[in-house]
Amino acid sequence: MAARNQLWLLDWSNPITDRVGGGFFRALPQCPGVYHFIGPDKQILYIGQSNNLKKRINSYKYIHPDTHSKRLVKLVCRVARIEYEKCPSPKQAEILENQRISEFKPPFNRQKVFPEGYSYLSISIPFWNPSLAELNLEFDLFSSFELEKMNEFTPLFGSFKSRYGVMKIIRSLSRLLQALNQNKENRLSIGYSKFKGTLLKKKRKTTTPMTVTFEETANLFAWEFYQLLIHYFSGEDDRLVGFFLDEFSVSRNELEELENEEQSNIEFWKRWILEDIAKLDHFFHNTLRRNYLARKHLGIQCGYIEPMRLNDALAHIWWDKRDELTGQLKE
Repeated sequence: MAARNQLWLLDWSNPITDRVGGGFFRALPQCPGVYHFIGPDKQILYIGQSNNLKKRINSYKYIHPDTHSKRLVKLVCRVARIEYEKCPSPKQAEILENQRISEFKPPFNRQKVFPEGYSYLSISIPFWNPSLAELNLEFDLFSSFELEKMNEFTPLFGSFKSRYGVMKIIRSLSRLLQALNQNKENRLSIGYSKFKGTLLKKKRKTTTPMTVTFEETANLFAWEFYQLLIHYFSGEDDRLVGFFLDEFSVSRNELEELENEEQSNIEFWKRWILEDIAKLDHFFHNTLRRNYLARKHLGIQCGYIEPMRLNDALAHIWWDKRDELTGQLKE
C-alpha cells in the first residue's frame, strides 16, 4: 500500500537514474521487448514486458513513496543494472516473459512465478446408486506434483492459478445444491432460517476433497446433472448456470441487476442465491472458458492443460484477437 501519509525527513531522490545512467534511458529502443531488473549481487529482481521498452522502463524513474507501493519503492532502491531483449511483436514479448519468469522466479514478480503450483480439479463418483435418484460427487484439488496420484479414468480440469478461487466455486455449488434439495415443492417460500447452515456460512474454512449431493429434480436426472457439471468445468458451455436459474425461478436480468449493484428490489434470500449463481457464471467466462479456448488453440480435445502451455496459449489468443479487431477497425 502506498505510504501517502508518511513524513519524510529528507527529500526523496529516486536512485535508479544515478545507478543505471541517464544515457541508458535515452538510448532505449521504442519497440516490444522484455526487461530484467538486476540487483548488486547479480540476482534478477524483476522481469517485465512492454510494447514500448523506452516508455515502460523510463516510467520507473518517477517511482515515489507518496504515489507508489512499497514494493515498487524497494525495487528501484535495489536495482543496480537493467537489461532488455527486443522482440519482433508484443505477443512474442509476453511469451518470452512467461518463460523468463518461470525460469528465474524473480522475488518482485507476483504472477506466473510458480506455474508448477497451479491447481487441478478432479470430479469423481465414489458411490452412486441409481435407485436412490441421487448423485454423490467428490471434488478434489491437486498440484502438479500430485498428478501421479490421479486415476486415469477420473475427469481432470485445469490448470487453475488460484486454488482458493476454485474452492469458492465448489462451496457455491454445494450451497446451491443443498438449498435445491431442501424444498422441492415451493422454493420461493424458503425462509431465512432454512439458509442458516447453507448460505450464511460463506467464509468457513474448507478443505478438499469436498463431497456434494445432487438429488434428481422433476426436470433433470442425476446423470444428466453430471454431464452439465463436466461441460461446465471443461468450459464447453454454461448450461449449469441456466439450470440453477430455472430451478430457483430467477432470471438473468436479476443476475445482471445484482452485478450492477441494483439490489433494492431483490428479496433477501434470493440475493444470496443470485450471488452464488453469479460466482459460477463469472468463473465460467473468466477462467473455464479461457482454458477451453487455450486447449482448442493447442489442439487438446479434453482434459487439462499444463501451466506454461496455458500461459503461452492465452497470450497467443489475446494478441491474435487484438490484432484481428485492430485490422477490422482499420478497414
